[in-house]
Amino acid sequence: ITQMSLEQLISSDGQKHYTAQEIESIASASNTNVKLAIKSFGDFARIEENRSPLREGGAGLVAATTLDGSKDDEEVGLCARLIGNMCFDHAENRVYFLKKNVVYLLMDNLKNMIQKSGSLEFVKNICGALANLASECEQAQKEILKEGGVDILISLLTKSQFSDLHSFVLRAINNLIGNEEVQQLIAKNRLASTLVDHLEASIDDDDEYTTTTSLENLCIAATHNEEIAKQLFEEHNLLAKLRKIVKASAEVESVDPPSEGDEEDKHISEVTSDTLVQLADSDQTRKYFAKAGLTMILLDDILEYPTYSIKFKISTRHNMARCFALLSLEDDVSREMMDNVKAVAKMLDDKDAPVIVSGLMIFGNLGRTDETCAKLLEGGVGEKIIKAISTYENDQRVVHMGLASLRHLAIPSQNRQQLAEKGGVEVSIKHLSSINQRIQFESIGILKCLLTESSSALSKLAVEPFIKLGGVAALLKATELPPQSEQQQQGGEDGGDEGKKDPRVMYEASRLLVRLASDERVRKQAGNRLITPFMNLVTSSYGLLKLEGVQALYNLSLSEDAQENLVPTVPLLVETLENIPSSEEQAVHIISYILKTLSRLATNDPKIVNDDARAKLQKWREAHKATTSEQDFSFLSFLDV
Repeated sequence: ITQMSLEQLISSDGQKHYTAQEIESIASASNTNVKLAIKSFGDFARIEENRSPLREGGAGLVAATTLDGSKDDEEVGLCARLIGNMCFDHAENRVYFLKKNVVYLLMDNLKNMIQKSGSLEFVKNICGALANLASECEQAQKEILKEGGVDILISLLTKSQFSDLHSFVLRAINNLIGNEEVQQLIAKNRLASTLVDHLEASIDDDDEYTTTTSLENLCIAATHNEEIAKQLFEEHNLLAKLRKIVKASAEVESVDPPSEGDEEDKHISEVTSDTLVQLADSDQTRKYFAKAGLTMILLDDILEYPTYSIKFKISTRHNMARCFALLSLEDDVSREMMDNVKAVAKMLDDKDAPVIVSGLMIFGNLGRTDETCAKLLEGGVGEKIIKAISTYENDQRVVHMGLASLRHLAIPSQNRQQLAEKGGVEVSIKHLSSINQRIQFESIGILKCLLTESSSALSKLAVEPFIKLGGVAALLKATELPPQSEQQQQGGEDGGDEGKKDPRVMYEASRLLVRLASDERVRKQAGNRLITPFMNLVTSSYGLLKLEGVQALYNLSLSEDAQENLVPTVPLLVETLENIPSSEEQAVHIISYILKTLSRLATNDPKIVNDDARAKLQKWREAHKATTSEQDFSFLSFLDV
């Protein structure tokens, strides 16, 4: 292959896909013009489909061999460019070059070029190659660290003569920061301070994505390393600086729409606000927001942030709202929020559903004690939550988070009457039939608080509307296993495990019916449908639920009108009696209620307990003479008749 043919390759279609055989032909003649061959290979490697054939055809070997023996800076730079392009998003090529010891060769040449102030273009190529080698490759990261690469890369950021290659250096640092050993080195040598100084100074540069990504990666490292966190957030007050970057984005009138799915086209405010979310979501770094005095400042930013239709502005505002909500998990922040309840509650008046969801999350977190719940109600939070649920009744995020927050507020007994007056019962009944089981669970939790209070005033405010609005039927339905088609709808992210009925919903609905069954109006509406939910409890694997179930069945047996409906429960009660383990904490009480129920039914009509059941009970009595009380044994006297 002649020099002319190589030149023709350079000028050929830049999108051409080469085979390994074609690459091998060029590589075999590369000694005629090494630089031209390596430059051509570097061009070919920009196309993803060429990267494997380049390795298979020997282009990688040419690069590694040339890099090992060359004293020519240009050749070294071209080799680094080829290696970097071949390793971009290509794990097999990274492994290949690591076996050829290229990290050591690249680092050795980088040190030489820095020492003699070599060509910036070639230094860029080496940094780019190191960046692509280190991407998701722990072995390469360790080798770069071993060769002093982290210190050298950060030192390049502080030297003005290398300012044109900062984006290449930052790319390499970005791919190294995730490594724990690198994080330890950054903390030990206080390199975080140096890096932040540079990032702060260059935040307005053209390559703002790379700079912002460096900030993001450094902050993520801080969530795992206390020393880095102190440097960033105490010495550099980086949280305030990140917040200013986000705030400044509100002044941008418009931006070109990003390419679909192109991560690098995300706006700087999106990347930065997402970083703040990650910091607020970490126990390690969340505390620094309060120390920086940012709590209420962030709330002002959220409420004042212009509501645009521009995508990056919408997602930025949502990120800031979520960040603020996560801060409510911190005790110091929650106290500050409680002191400014009415201001925080403005989030519930917003027109943007994700902002409302974040506000609801906050009040769920703040409602941890009776005192805070009372204060939230005084601030009108309960009414605002109910209004938000009603306004966004088709938005499952709002409804779920709203009901969860309302359930917290309903736990202290002194709050229940006010919540009932404001519509807490009505909004809970409305969503009791939701296909989203988490929403069902929260609805049942609220109703349990409001309907089982002994106060006569609350009974009128809560129980009567519950009965009139069909609450009994909705609660009974919640205890049933839905058809398979509905179960599929209930699965996934919003509804629980795919294809499964959440047992908590069945059990809690059944438990609430147990408590309500003492009301004659409830029993009248439910009729014989109460048997199924009570048996749900009896057949559960939890002793406390079993006990509640058998107690409820016994109470029903006291009513002669209900005894006929209890006939189908006899075999199951006998089976439960036979199989209850002696280690069960509630065993004595469960046994007693089962025996009392069977005695009650058999005394009224001996035929209810058939011959098969009698035989099993007789056998059980013989086996448990020594462990059963005389009183409980007396309940089986009907067997002797």
